[in-house]
Amino acid sequence: GAGAVGVAAQPTEPVLVLGSDLIYCREVVRPLFGTVAGLLLGGAADRSNGDTTPRASPAVMVMAQSFAYDDETEDEIDACCREMGLERRTVAEGGDGNPASGDAAGGGNVKIQIFRPVVPL
Repeated sequence: GAGAVGVAAQPTEPVLVLGSDLIYCREVVRPLFGTVAGLLLGGAADRSNGDTTPRASPAVMVMAQSFAYDDETEDEIDACCREMGLERRTVAEGGDGNPASGDAAGGGNVKIQIFRPVVPL
């Protein structure tokens, strides 16, 4: 309950957004990253006082994928990041060691990326 000892206050904005295998076609990229940008930049469109100024937060999105995206999808992700003020960084990439995953090298194209706001705090 309110004021309970030892209960941490809930953050007013998300701190961590996790996603895995979210993108199966290029058409979902823009709606997905529109939602992600809204969460990571403080939900400017949802403020009741009419303020639509983006606010950076320490929030990040970690996204994993188990297969390679086509070039058009990769380009769309990059375009969304540029337009929406997000930085995209790949932190891990390679095969998953499972020949059933389907690439010629005997493993899938596992990739883990971090997206964060580039708007100054």
